[in-house]
Amino acid sequence: MKKILLLFVLISTLSNCIAQDSTSKGHISGYTFSEYFYNAQRDTFTNLKNVAFGGPQGLNGFQFNRIYFTYDYDISKKFSTRFRLEGAHDETFKNGKIGVFIKDAYIEWKNIFKGSTLTFGIQPVAAFTITENIWSYRSVERTIMDLRRIIDSRDFGLSLKGNIGESGKTTYSVMLGNNSDVRVEEDKYKRVYGHLAFNPKEHFYLTLFADYKAHPNKTVRPAHLDANYNNDQFTYAAMIGYKVPNKFSIGVESYIDITKNDLLTETEVDDKNGLGISVFGSAYFTKEISIFGRFDFFDDNIKSYAKEDSRNLYIFGLEYKAMNNIAISPNIGIETYEPFANGTTIKPSITPRLSLFYSFF
Repeated sequence: MKKILLLFVLISTLSNCIAQDSTSKGHISGYTFSEYFYNAQRDTFTNLKNVAFGGPQGLNGFQFNRIYFTYDYDISKKFSTRFRLEGAHDETFKNGKIGVFIKDAYIEWKNIFKGSTLTFGIQPVAAFTITENIWSYRSVERTIMDLRRIIDSRDFGLSLKGNIGESGKTTYSVMLGNNSDVRVEEDKYKRVYGHLAFNPKEHFYLTLFADYKAHPNKTVRPAHLDANYNNDQFTYAAMIGYKVPNKFSIGVESYIDITKNDLLTETEVDDKNGLGISVFGSAYFTKEISIFGRFDFFDDNIKSYAKEDSRNLYIFGLEYKAMNNIAISPNIGIETYEPFANGTTIKPSITPRLSLFYSFF
């Protein structure tokens, strides 16, 4: 912790030097997502996986969902860098205190050829960047593939992104990554990402995403199935959205996640197929006040014999922008669950929240 505090002091000192030098191309920024939450209702079941809202009934408190501290530096017109630290309530040290880790650490080579940029290091994955822009309320909740951990928001790797054609209405991104998020790489298996984005008309957006995640072969031991099976994973996603800033927005995103030979039945080895659909929108009364809503369907395994793993998520709220860099959002999240195979039902999770976004640089 002392090393991290020292790093903050050094960066702060650097920012003062930068502020005094008008010719410098460095910039420090930071912002945070925080909230007060109250677990108004929870069932007694505590072993449910992949839930949006955890914790027991009655638990409440203030927390930082994310704190970002970023330093950007333009080395030249061709090269730029970013270093970002993140702190979060769900990333803690062994003593339970809020943890801090490296979120971004990359260098960009701009216009390595016309209209394209090469990036190396820990960097954002392009899977849901435009979806977040259409959704617009990242300070309240992550988009569906991020929330359900289908795609990590970061990976360590090499990417190429840019425009297709002169108009700039079609963009692409391809990336080879460790598939280890921001963690240290520990195996030889990698991940390949591909993303296309279309903006054919003003305010209208369409994105297509696919990735391939290599896995080691899976060994199945029953005598009639004894073999090594391919266990690689594929994800395909599409989003369509329409957004007029400070007026309204609407979007739909869907994905399917396929893991080869991941399920063992009594008679065969089968693929595991997960499905997610998210519908979201917002409307503005004024530039400062808007309402928003969202519905997510998530099923970790859509096979007919798989039970207890689908979820419906509802989010409703209002946002008040006190300033451009300050937003307050009272909202409520409700998650419902598929009954158990024996017919036992599960109470919905109900969580009112007061979310706050602000930037401090």
